Amino acid sequence: MALVALDGDVEEGMQVLVHAAAGGVGAFAVRHCKSRRPTVHATASARNAEFVGSLGADTVIGYETADFRDAVSDLDVVHDAVGGDVHLRSQSALEPSGPLVCAAPFPTAPGGRTFAFRRRRSRTNARP
Repeated sequence: MALVALDGDVEEGMQVLVHAAAGGVGAFAVRHCKSRRPTVHATASARNAEFVGSLGADTVIGYETADFRDAVSDLDVVHDAVGGDVHLRSQSALEPSGPLVCAAPFPTAPGGRTFAFRRRRSRTNARP
């Protein structure tokens, strides 16, 4: 999973952004990152802002009313569970060497900074 990629990338003092922080993957990413003591910024709807704050996010950015790039920049790591346009816009908020960890299917991002994980079919019916 994409969360495994966060293990080596998040350290104390870093700036991390977690998209879709109120969802299952995003909520786990906030808690996981926060345990490593970075500053965690998160995107969520206004109705979920309090919940995301209770998970440990230092800043909650309402994606319905604000562009996250106006609130944060020079990020060390971005965790994206949304994909698409959010994925592309996230690149401009990252430091040049910062990883963009993607849990969304089939991200479209130039630059080679993206980690994409897809489910593989198991071969339980393979013949010897």
